[in-house]
Amino acid sequence: ILVGAGIGRYTEWFHEQNARSVLALDFVKEFIEENERIVQQRWGEAGVKKVSTCSYKSLLFIHHILTSNSPPVKILIMDATKLDTEIEDASLDLVFSNWLLMYFTDEDIKQFAQRAHRWLREGGCLFFRESCLVTVSGCRPNEQSPGHYR
Repeated sequence: ILVGAGIGRYTEWFHEQNARSVLALDFVKEFIEENERIVQQRWGEAGVKKVSTCSYKSLLFIHHILTSNSPPVKILIMDATKLDTEIEDASLDLVFSNWLLMYFTDEDIKQFAQRAHRWLREGGCLFFRESCLVTVSGCRPNEQSPGHYR
């Protein structure tokens, strides 16, 4: 599962590494649309299933998305802080978070890390990829960027 998948920088790469299935999610609709375009350009319509914006209550179908055989890439628009009971414990090989934690509160980070750890199979990997560079936006959220670099 790619949490904070954005425009697809890693969606295609993980699929090319022979991942049985890739679930890419992000809460920014425009990013997910670009991710979908890139995947479709590479593998065609059969390579991707886009699930439009979902409410928390309608996310019980994620188990089906994760376990279905096709298409190999599934793209979902959703808020990662709402992702919890929809994924079974010990059901994932990898949880990859990309530039996500800077948008979370400290409590969101704690809860997400605990959940992600539960989702992993024995020997699975939890990877947080974050920007460590303080940019023009600085270390605290402001009008230019809501990111909080820790």
